[in-house]
Amino acid sequence: MNTTDFLQLPPELLFAFVLLFGLIFGSFVTMACHRIPLKQDLICKRSHCTACHHPLGVLDLIPVFSWVFSLGKCRHCKVPISFRYPLIELSVALGFCFIFASHGFSFLTLLLFLTWTCLITMVAIDICHDHIPKSLFATLLLLGLGYVFLTKAEPIPLLITIAIGLGMGTYIYASVRIIKKSNAFDYDDMYLIIISSLFMTTPAIMIAFLLLASVIGVVLWPIFRFVGHHGTSTPMPFSEALTASFLICITNADNVLKLLGMWMEQPLA
Repeated sequence: MNTTDFLQLPPELLFAFVLLFGLIFGSFVTMACHRIPLKQDLICKRSHCTACHHPLGVLDLIPVFSWVFSLGKCRHCKVPISFRYPLIELSVALGFCFIFASHGFSFLTLLLFLTWTCLITMVAIDICHDHIPKSLFATLLLLGLGYVFLTKAEPIPLLITIAIGLGMGTYIYASVRIIKKSNAFDYDDMYLIIISSLFMTTPAIMIAFLLLASVIGVVLWPIFRFVGHHGTSTPMPFSEALTASFLICITNADNVLKLLGMWMEQPLA
């Protein structure tokens, strides 16, 4: 089947393929977010239970379904498996569907698939380890440069956008860490804002991205405080909010700008 024949399939079947593709990548992310902080091999080392270290077979590695059918436990040692694993797999798969719905089938779509996979990996590691490895930022930077190349972004608006990202990232970091003497916003969040500016490409979208991330962060914060068992000491989930805002702006930039324009009572281009 060539590309033309593939795109002529019914939309439901196309999205089923994309969903399956996303679940497979999501399964890879669940493995990567465990191994990357430990600096373990991502390709050659066989998957195993982190509790009993029993090698996992095909029945253990079916995204989402393996977790459901095993009732959220290892089939071998019966140790509970965190709900975050199927949640990560579904997050990657749904992100793929939104990207495909917005951009169709293209090299840009494939690049955004990789970008979304990288972002979810970063968020998952950040939640578990409160730190994002620099290798993932380097990967995201390369993907951002690829996005600029594929979209043929205009140099002047792009440079202004990067300046906004650099300025806002530095300003928020200084405000939170120095003025308020809080560690709620760290270098990882600042790097994420700056690199994300490569994908926003215009100042208007960058501003919308930051405002939307702020709103999402405020909404997510009480949820994280409730489920995180840290009470008032739970930091605001900046990286999670930035990632969600990223997906919304990448897939619905026009609608986001319209909403922002209505909020400011003037259209933005």
